[in-house]
Amino acid sequence: TSQRCSRCGIVKKSNRKYRGLYMCRDCGYVVNADINGAMNILAKVAGESAAEQIASSGCVNHPVRIRVA
Repeated sequence: TSQRCSRCGIVKKSNRKYRGLYMCRDCGYVVNADINGAMNILAKVAGESAAEQIASSGCVNHPVRIRVA
């Protein structure tokens, strides 16, 4: 799930640049690597349309930071 682009579906090991950064060389999508993996898991469990609906809401590209003590 961490090597697959959650936007275009291409799988390349080189797309995972750093531990926390995912950059797709095919479609140019840049996102937190954990978010990308989570979106891929969601697509497998709930289907592509559910993942697309959440991604299009904007919450994936602009997550809210919550600090815990």
